Amino acid sequence: MTAFAADGFDNPSLDAICAAAGYTRGAFYVHFQDRDELINAVGQRILGGLLDSTNRFDESPAAMNNLVERLFSQTAEDRGLPLYQFLHAAGRSPVLRKQYAETLDQAAEHIRDTTQFAQARAGIRGDVDAAQLTWLLLALTTGLQTLSEVGAPVESARIGQLLTYLLRRQ
Repeated sequence: MTAFAADGFDNPSLDAICAAAGYTRGAFYVHFQDRDELINAVGQRILGGLLDSTNRFDESPAAMNNLVERLFSQTAEDRGLPLYQFLHAAGRSPVLRKQYAETLDQAAEHIRDTTQFAQARAGIRGDVDAAQLTWLLLALTTGLQTLSEVGAPVESARIGQLLTYLLRRQ
């Protein structure tokens, strides 16, 4: 991760990756078949926080607020590699792009379920399209993460509070 964080996915050689990790090439091949498999594992680690924040189904009256809080708080976590570098690599790699799309689909399913649950319990406005809200939340999460990584003065928690306020039943 250190070599990727410093130089992106494309630049570090296998020797540089192994040196940064403190392993030999032989040890690398014990764990991974090739560089693509390593990059896939790094991608899983980066995207894991997104799935972790959406996988917990909450049946409390504050289900939607709790989901938004989990989504937006995970944007501040350091995963060792900036999300924008992963997204840049995914733009060129069909394997990473597929992994990212599958992760988004899994997260979207959980977000949509929570949204529909909150709407059914009158926790949030019923006139909001659950599918569109799902993708808005994912876009905000990704955007806030990348803005935070480049040093933009974003306050994810306050943005989450604003969003949940806007979704409340009036």
